Amino acid sequence: MSDIPPISNALRPSDVPLGQMEPKPEAKRPDLPMDRVEISEIGQMLSTLEPETDIRVEKVTEIREAILNGTYETPEKIGITIDRLWDILRHPEL
Repeated sequence: MSDIPPISNALRPSDVPLGQMEPKPEAKRPDLPMDRVEISEIGQMLSTLEPETDIRVEKVTEIREAILNGTYETPEKIGITIDRLWDILRHPEL
């Protein structure tokens, strides 16, 4: 039926006892430069400051709910956006 011979002794453990095996030498790594980070005094001072948040949580929540409800984009808002875009295209220097 099958022309594939059975696997025999293919996964046979080594004849050398584990205690007598020689360890493999570790591969030598070339000397690589080390990464280094330097933070300026100003950067250190800025990291100690408390972040000021001008985010109005209530407003963000209101907008997120409107987006989820599908009521955020209104014809009026779309019209305002189109007018602003049109102004930018007509007066790119602004």
